[in-house]
Amino acid sequence: MHTRVRAFSRQREKDRPRHKRRTRALLVCDIVTGLHPHFGPQNRLAALLHDAPEYVIGDLISPFKAAIGLDYKTFEVRLLGAIHRRFGLPEKLPPETGAAIKSADRIAAYIEATHLAGFAIPEAEAFFGKPNIPEQLSTRFVTIE
Repeated sequence: MHTRVRAFSRQREKDRPRHKRRTRALLVCDIVTGLHPHFGPQNRLAALLHDAPEYVIGDLISPFKAAIGLDYKTFEVRLLGAIHRRFGLPEKLPPETGAAIKSADRIAAYIEATHLAGFAIPEAEAFFGKPNIPEQLSTRFVTIE
């Protein structure tokens, strides 16, 4: 498990390419756009900014978030609302937009797990579920390595 935590905190093994948070944001945007081609520029911008609070306060794994003792999720949501305002987006996204971005983020996590962090497919499916990636998109993501 320690290896998995290191891999997801972006401390890759030296023989693996460096995969940065901005790359993840682009991947999520690419997935959400592929799954929802009708999404306009504002929705795509929201997809790019979905993890923006992590740029500001850092990326903490869930156990640390729980240990901090405050409602960390509420704090992240408020911070994301402020970031959205700064970029001209509504503080709170429509539920269908938020759900689409969350789904794309889970697919991106699965792709990172199987292509970068060394998860076997059954192991990744146990953590992230079996992603429903259309064939025209899945062939684009095998080059993430």
